[in-house]
Amino acid sequence: KKSNRRAELMTRVRGFDALAQENNHAGLFVTLTCPSRFHRFKTLNNGSLAVGNKKYDPKLTPASGQKYLAQLWARIRAKLHREGIRVYGFRVSEPQHDGTPHWHMLLFCERCHAHSVAQALRKYSLQDTPDEAGAQEHRCLIKEIDWSKGTAAGYIAKYVSKNIDGYRVDKDLHGNDTFETSARVQAWASTWGIRQFQQVGGPPVGPWRELRRVADMPEGVPDYLAQAHRAVNKLAVIEGRDNASVAWDSYCRAQGGVF
Repeated sequence: KKSNRRAELMTRVRGFDALAQENNHAGLFVTLTCPSRFHRFKTLNNGSLAVGNKKYDPKLTPASGQKYLAQLWARIRAKLHREGIRVYGFRVSEPQHDGTPHWHMLLFCERCHAHSVAQALRKYSLQDTPDEAGAQEHRCLIKEIDWSKGTAAGYIAKYVSKNIDGYRVDKDLHGNDTFETSARVQAWASTWGIRQFQQVGGPPVGPWRELRRVADMPEGVPDYLAQAHRAVNKLAVIEGRDNASVAWDSYCRAQGGVF
């Protein structure tokens, strides 16, 4: 069910958010876009008018754009890995007005590495045609999260919702009903084989899902396994955040930590 998919994603986002605040990690909200040749149309008048893009390469499809962004992110992650920098969070792929994908990313890292992460994102995003119009302003947007103004989950919640079922998002940027828009986004992702959501770093979600199928742990299991089961068990109602029902942050601790 779409509602279950959205709920699980937001549970994981909120868990990462809680861990980031607990460990005084930095949070970055990032938007990555493709170069001009991937865009069939360009917009004028603050997005109200779409016209043909003379730089568009007709051989490129939305799938090509997704592949470009995935390869870009792979180079960025390799750079961070070489520097011993670890990141965790999520990325959302959604279509722009002409179907070209762009990515919204919620990334957390140790605060001392935030500048290096931002530098790597911007450097690699602008290696391709850095001088074309709009590249410096739009190719890579980075906003550091200020938890005094709200949770990091709030930065990405609307992107998760409008790309699954439109829950609690009444209208999109063009005034269209988001229930209809989300159905179109699902069709777009299915047509072009685009993975809409992906976790970055952190422990795998597979054991989380399997543990949710287990009603009771046998006696004598290791403490970390019992802790993980308590964290994922939707029927558990135990006082205290550390043992709270469906708590992704507790699950991450049971798995040895977010890194």
